[in-house]
Amino acid sequence: MSLPELLAPVGSIDHLKLAIFSGASSIYLSGKKFGARKYAKNFSLSEIESAVKFAHLHNVKVYVTVNTLIKDNELFEVADYVFKLYKCGIDGILVQDIGLLKVVKYICPNLNIHASTQMNIHNIEGIKWAKEQGISRIVLPRELTYNEVKEMVDFAHSVGIEIEIFLHGALCYSYSGRCLLSSLIGNRSGNRGTCAQPCRQKYQISIDDVEYNKINILSKINSKTNIKTNSRTNSKINSKTSTKTNNLKVNSNQHNGEYLISPKDLSLFDHLPKLIDLGVDSLKIEGRMRSKEYITIVVSQYRQALNQLKGKLNFNNKNKNINKNNTNKSNSSNISKNYKNYRNHSSHKYHDSFKDNKYYNSKENLGMVFNRGFTSGHFLTKNNQKLINRRKPGHVGLFVGNVSNFNPKLNEISISLKKGLINIPERGDGILIESFDGDYGFEISNNPVLDVNKKNNQKYLLVKLVKENNNVNVSLKQGDNIYLTKRKKFNDLTKNMLHNNDKKSFKKSIVSIKFSIDSQNSDTLYFPVLEANVILGNGKKLNFIDRSDDSWELARNKPITTNQLKKQLLKIGDLPFYIDNIDIFYSGNLFTPLSKINEFRRDFFNKLEILILNSYIPDDNDLNISKNRLKDFKRNFISISNIINSSSNEININNSINNSINNSINNSNINSNNNISNKSDISNYNNINNSNIDSNIINKTNHHLDNNKVVNESFNIINESSNNKTSKYSVSAYINDLEILKNISNNDYGETNFNRLYLEVPVENDFLESKPIDVSYYIMFLKEALNISNNQKYELVWKWPDIAHKDTKEGLIKIVGILKKLNIKLNIMTSFLGMNSYLKDNYSVNIYGSYALNVFNSISASNLKDFVLLTFSPELSINDLKTLMDNYEVKNPVPEVLVKGNIETLITRKPFIDKKHYSYINSICNNNPKFNFIKDKSINDINFYLDDLKNNFYPIKSVEGGNLILNSRETSLEDQIPRLVSFGINNFSIDARWKSKDYLLNLKL
Repeated sequence: MSLPELLAPVGSIDHLKLAIFSGASSIYLSGKKFGARKYAKNFSLSEIESAVKFAHLHNVKVYVTVNTLIKDNELFEVADYVFKLYKCGIDGILVQDIGLLKVVKYICPNLNIHASTQMNIHNIEGIKWAKEQGISRIVLPRELTYNEVKEMVDFAHSVGIEIEIFLHGALCYSYSGRCLLSSLIGNRSGNRGTCAQPCRQKYQISIDDVEYNKINILSKINSKTNIKTNSRTNSKINSKTSTKTNNLKVNSNQHNGEYLISPKDLSLFDHLPKLIDLGVDSLKIEGRMRSKEYITIVVSQYRQALNQLKGKLNFNNKNKNINKNNTNKSNSSNISKNYKNYRNHSSHKYHDSFKDNKYYNSKENLGMVFNRGFTSGHFLTKNNQKLINRRKPGHVGLFVGNVSNFNPKLNEISISLKKGLINIPERGDGILIESFDGDYGFEISNNPVLDVNKKNNQKYLLVKLVKENNNVNVSLKQGDNIYLTKRKKFNDLTKNMLHNNDKKSFKKSIVSIKFSIDSQNSDTLYFPVLEANVILGNGKKLNFIDRSDDSWELARNKPITTNQLKKQLLKIGDLPFYIDNIDIFYSGNLFTPLSKINEFRRDFFNKLEILILNSYIPDDNDLNISKNRLKDFKRNFISISNIINSSSNEININNSINNSINNSINNSNINSNNNISNKSDISNYNNINNSNIDSNIINKTNHHLDNNKVVNESFNIINESSNNKTSKYSVSAYINDLEILKNISNNDYGETNFNRLYLEVPVENDFLESKPIDVSYYIMFLKEALNISNNQKYELVWKWPDIAHKDTKEGLIKIVGILKKLNIKLNIMTSFLGMNSYLKDNYSVNIYGSYALNVFNSISASNLKDFVLLTFSPELSINDLKTLMDNYEVKNPVPEVLVKGNIETLITRKPFIDKKHYSYINSICNNNPKFNFIKDKSINDINFYLDDLKNNFYPIKSVEGGNLILNSRETSLEDQIPRLVSFGINNFSIDARWKSKDYLLNLKL
């Protein structure tokens, strides 16, 4: 087993050099468009070409992120861009968009495609789907636990797919790809690379009173109990809690704690032995928008630790195989078992030897560059509360001690240093004082004085307080926390690394050189010849031979000696080569000026560099294939201006290239692992049609309970192509309340007739942590729903949760199996990639796609043909929908648009409030007279909101496997239905989940 790849973020040319010189084995970067970090400096196409050359010469791979969702009017441009990247010789491309995935695989079949974490592949079925799609690597969501990661790694490796996980850097509060909060608040979409990070803002928790007025419950609690915001007194919510650290106190809750959804930064530095033994292929550092010092320090510390572990860890393949065989014997992925399995793992005995002085120094170094406090994330955190830093959303720094004394006359602070501290603050460093009266930071201008108490060996540091603004009142008290937030020597190291060869650390190509003379059987012509055998960092071997055009001559006085020749040939300067061996076959009787030897050497190594760079470039045959496919793509792509005025005989991109793309993908997978069960051949997607779906509204038969019936029956779906538009349309509703289902069944909602009902099984609110799926409860709920909907004209569809890790997924499949034994068949709505094929093949149900699939363009829809119906992304504008439908293929799944309801802004596996707040809210709600209106209710019956302190209230709801935040404002597009129908969209949905029973009463659609 080899070390995993260390993958570093690159946001600029300097970032690129620093990442490489610090020891990254690969880097990822973005162009000016289509990357998930639009506001990073990023790279032009010519800069990407230069970056690829520089990286490859230093044996570093380059992956380019094209990981935003793509609109139809961008498909032409992005296809051209991908081909140019392929020509540059990039090592892989990172994608999120399902349609772009299909385009890339068609145009560049030999380009490695990495599934972005925004694609949200978090279970085995997703890996199977990825294999079918030709994906070579999956970036796992950061929400996976240790056991879940292990299961994914083992299965992925069994089918030839690599696994990449995040190692260090920022955490999103939401599952990546599932956050619309920034998009809905300020039209800055995280899925389009422009996230405004609303999770880093202040929030409070509010609830409804009897008249549905919003009450900020935390401020009410404070008011009732006379708790002041910055009080030093003990209290149940705003108390100054402390945790001991080496006999000193780190005051961990000195501020309001209003950053309720701001996660700490991820750091798996402590768990590197585990990650190596798990067999993870790539360890990813986040931070394309962070400083140069961040890149230098983070990459170098992880590189040093990995190299150290390489010599210490005993890679026992036998033990790994045993562990791999035992992986599937347990279905439990709870945190305590994750921790137990970690502690009992075969590599744990090496963990303690890993923690030497270098380890502790590295830990401190990581703490001094930007971080929001560190957490091991979901990977191994036993307490999910530790994932969030409610105190502050910015840089925390390294805790170095507490204020021991402040002398206002001398303007001098005495800092009682943390025991064992290695990095003691120095002149030029930045420190932050965390006081109850506010934070105050400054740069140390004088040399601090270190003093040691000989009685207890406690170290004290005397630092002059610098007041950059005399109008600022700095009030310091004993015990205030001190953090080291900036290290001058890091800045110096970064500058030196860019200009000083001695500070660089990267893997050089190994070169063996042979020198000889070619006399061409002549007594007067002596041509020097150099031959190089090269081993690149990727293991590839190259051979290069070059002969100089300048002949040497027989020496008259002082011939060139072998030692002189060797010395000149080894003068390669800062070239990224390690000369392993040099053989010189030379009689020692010839002469040439030393300048000619140097010129020949320089020319030789220049040509060798070109040979190395060309080894990464696709060969002419591959480039011609891709070039021709790009031409086909362009020829069949319809410009927007032509679309608008197109006739019914217009050419459609999907009709033209769909078969070619599918055939390409299938051909590339001929030799793939055959152990993948229940996979649907993508070539069969084109054979799926809607011949069983009438183009008009069809009265559905009674809800089918007969297991022997095939599910290819008629639906209440209108399927009209854009060339044959109709004024008819169907309406569906999302619900999770059996009373509302009864009212609909009793026709209590007036003029609106619902054609489909997407029923989600409700779960109790639990904002602290998710509970295991309750199979019995699901069965009872669904059976009652089926009884209510029997003999109704609408179709009942079971809506699955949009996140289902191993235990939840297996519970859902178990429920489907039990229903099958009861001769009950329910069609299913899901967003799980790959699960659609599994359910269809094994349970003969039809699959509907929720908007969590992020369908943004017509080719995405053509790549999801196993779905009967797809709900388009709510991030698409009316004009975007028009363009999409102008390109939409008749054989694609039937399109649907959500026109009313509170859109899900995000889904998370992280807690909303901590346990102390939760229990105190419960107590107040039951004992405080001001909250008598909920005295007899459980906390499950209370409507909770995330209050942004700007009069916007975002409903908080629990769902299976996590929690949702709904948009504060309701989407209302009812008046746009005629226009959408004119585009060819004839199916519309309303989200009535968590709504009152009267919500649908006055609805007229």
